[in-house]
Amino acid sequence: RWYRQAAAQGERAAQARLGLMYLDGRGVAQDDLLAFAWLTLAAQGELEPALRARVATARSSLTRRMSGAELAAGKAKIEELRERRGSPES
Repeated sequence: RWYRQAAAQGERAAQARLGLMYLDGRGVAQDDLLAFAWLTLAAQGELEPALRARVATARSSLTRRMSGAELAAGKAKIEELRERRGSPES
């Protein structure tokens, strides 16, 4: 829950870790769409080098396996998360 709250408030490391959790289904249901959205948001800010590398690798893997429609839905989810900034993700 803490990662969701911190990620929703713009904390880049929390966004990265939450995205990785969704990617692997660790502690949350596996969800490529949410993984893509959180990882993309995280990549737009400052991250420690090791975490930035993990995010880049994960995003690259996701974008290769997601369809065009899934990528479009992921981009829409990014905008939704930006609009809801300050509110925990549901």
